[in-house]
Amino acid sequence: MIKFFRKIRKNLLSEGKTEKYFKYAIGEIILVVIGILIALQVNNWNETRKIENNEIELFKNALIDLNQENKDAQTQIRWFKHFQDIHFEIYRQTKDSSSFNPNLDYNTLIWTNIHRPLIQENFGNKVNGMSNENIQELFRDVIWREKLTSEAMNEWNDFKLNSLRPFLAKYGINNTKTSFNHKPYEFMSLDNIQLINYEKLRSKYGSMEFDQILYESRHKASWVIHCLLNMEKANERLASSLEYFINGEIEKSESINSLDSYY
Repeated sequence: MIKFFRKIRKNLLSEGKTEKYFKYAIGEIILVVIGILIALQVNNWNETRKIENNEIELFKNALIDLNQENKDAQTQIRWFKHFQDIHFEIYRQTKDSSSFNPNLDYNTLIWTNIHRPLIQENFGNKVNGMSNENIQELFRDVIWREKLTSEAMNEWNDFKLNSLRPFLAKYGINNTKTSFNHKPYEFMSLDNIQLINYEKLRSKYGSMEFDQILYESRHKASWVIHCLLNMEKANERLASSLEYFINGEIEKSESINSLDSYY
C-alpha cells in the first residue's frame, strides 16, 4: 500500500503536476490522520470495554460477599432474638410472673459474638473508582451499616467481658465442676452443658445489681438487632442495584436508593 502511494506521488512529480501533487499529499496526510484517530478510538473503546468488564466482574464478586454477609446477618439476628427472649424470660422470673425454668438456656448469658464486615474488607478501597455514583452511594451505605453493627457487637462483647462475666464470677455462679467434667479440648459442645449454676443465679434475682445487668443486656441486644436488620436491608438494596447494572438495566439500577435513616 505504501509503495502504491509512493508511485502515485512520483508520477505526479515526473509529469510536472505540482498542484495535483500537493493536493494529493494533503489528502494523504488527512487519510493518515483519520487512520490514527480511528485507531485511537478503537483503542479507547477497547480500554473502556476492558474497564467495564473488570467492573462487572468486581460487582459479581460483591454479590457473592453480600449474599454471604446476609446469611451471616440472618444467623446473628436469630441468635440475638434468642438472647433477648432469655433476657425477658429471666426478667419475668425476677418479678415472680414466670416460674423458674431449669431447662432455660442460661448459657447464652456468657457468650460473645463475632461480626466480620466483608464489604468494607474487600471493597472499601474500590468504591471511589466505581463508574456509577448511585452504586457508590449504596456501597457506602452498606459499609456504614457494617461499621454500626461492628460497634454494636463490640459494645455487646465489652459488656459481657467487663460486666456480666465478672458478676457471675463474683458470686460463684459459674459452674466450675460441670465445666471441668467436660472434654478438655472441645469448645463448641460446651453450649450443651450447664455452665451456669441456676440456683446461685436465682439467688440474685431482684437485686439492684442483677437488675442493672438485665437492663444492659436487654438494650445492647436490641441495638445489635437493629443494626443487623438495617445492614441486611442495605445489603439487599445494593445487591438488587448490582444485579440490574450487570444485566444492563441501568435505569432500574439507579432507581434504588440507600436507606433514609442515618442509624
